[in-house]
Amino acid sequence: MTISKGSGQISIIADYYINFVNEIERIDNAIAIFDIQNDEVFRGYAKWELKSYVKIDDEKNILTFEDLAKNSVKNGKKDNKREHGVEALMALKGDVDGMGNFIKDKNSQVTNSFARYNFFSRMIDYFFSVKASKMMEGRDLYTVFAGGDDIFVLGAWDEVIEFAKELREEFMKFADGSDLTLSVGMVMTKPNKPINFVADISEKALEKAKEIDENKDAISLFGETVKWDKYTDKNNAQYFLEELEYFDENYLEINTGFLYRLLEFIQMSKESKNNPLQTIWKSKLAYSFSRNILEKVKNDSTKLKEAKRLLAFINNMIEKEPEISKMILSEFIYKRRIV
Repeated sequence: MTISKGSGQISIIADYYINFVNEIERIDNAIAIFDIQNDEVFRGYAKWELKSYVKIDDEKNILTFEDLAKNSVKNGKKDNKREHGVEALMALKGDVDGMGNFIKDKNSQVTNSFARYNFFSRMIDYFFSVKASKMMEGRDLYTVFAGGDDIFVLGAWDEVIEFAKELREEFMKFADGSDLTLSVGMVMTKPNKPINFVADISEKALEKAKEIDENKDAISLFGETVKWDKYTDKNNAQYFLEELEYFDENYLEINTGFLYRLLEFIQMSKESKNNPLQTIWKSKLAYSFSRNILEKVKNDSTKLKEAKRLLAFINNMIEKEPEISKMILSEFIYKRRIV
């Protein structure tokens, strides 16, 4: 696809035209080239690659939003019938932090010449429009837009969460040596919601992530916002999810009602910072855990030991990291909820 001036196939504005071509001879008057199919014919020409990704089925049909939602939580399926996990989409909006300041910073040397600025712009755009799209391949995801320094993706809710983690990890490798970071806002939604509504609420989630502090570099998920490093900490947040899943699968299926009680205790822990009376959540947790778990495993020494260890871990997480605890617990509940 090319943009030309003076003549062309489709008039777009003033004296500019858009053209779709597959021969080199037809790009002589092009002022910009956008490579849609990464065609070898145009190798060596200065151009912008345009990439996007949509999941297709075996018959080459594009999956609908309803299809993507049905494909969420694959490990909760048996014989193609859903047994566990909520059926929903997740919308993700991501945006590079500190772009303006980085460009203006003399140490970055981005504006030392047009060539440097052009190269920098193209590399940022390449990461989101090409690399991110390639990372989505094979997943139940859908590119709404990706390019420049931001991205908007829809897909099976659990796959979007995993994609967000990998996207941030890859961006930090890409931006290594700079102060650039990536903030992300995610919201769970149903497939029948209007896309403009979904775009608006995911944009608000992204704004919350960027408002966390002046350095940003945050994730907003399930109504909570935390720094990326805390959310991806394998010895803390992600370990909490693993602990819940391991105990639930190997020792005792955790009562759903108890899990929702944990969400209440998390909210009380957050409020206890301004209201000391809410510290009663600790005794409520001990009582509820005893009734729902300890009583059921008290005759098995191995299970009892693991249960007490889990209680100590939950207590510590809710006390020190209530926001992360809510994010992790919400993901666990949605993955295992019987529907």
